[in-house]
Amino acid sequence: MSPEYKIGDLVKIHHSDISWNSQYSKLEPIFLGPYPISAVYPYTDNYTLECPVVPSGHLKVHTSLLAPWHQNNDTKFPSISLPEPGPVELDSQGDKWAFERIVKHEQNKRNGVIRYWVKWEAYGDNQNTLEPDESLLFKTVKDYWRKHAWTDNQQKTRRGRRNK
Repeated sequence: MSPEYKIGDLVKIHHSDISWNSQYSKLEPIFLGPYPISAVYPYTDNYTLECPVVPSGHLKVHTSLLAPWHQNNDTKFPSISLPEPGPVELDSQGDKWAFERIVKHEQNKRNGVIRYWVKWEAYGDNQNTLEPDESLLFKTVKDYWRKHAWTDNQQKTRRGRRNK
């Protein structure tokens, strides 16, 4: 017998239904959430969740991938809830976010535009974002390419040797 949820209930979802853009996917949490239920399909045991992680914003899943969400008891377990860091104010132009490093890059095959996966300081790998070149400091991008030019050339050399 599967558990029954109502519209508005908070649930967590198994990570197998959401693709990660992380190089450390096996270190990610097993369940993600909480996400509110927006639609119920009782005959098929399916639910629609409001999930901002996916591009459409809604995710239809089977009840076998869901688990009930239980709020943390801060009096019993005060160290479990970690505060999310806020923006770091660097100058009068507005909020600037502190980033840790550039993880990898992607190049659009049609127009050749390069964007970078950025690891934000004090956030997990599941919150990396894809940023355009203009939003990053020139020095940071230059350092990234200085480090990765050697590894890219090394991989091309290895591929060439295997093909011969």
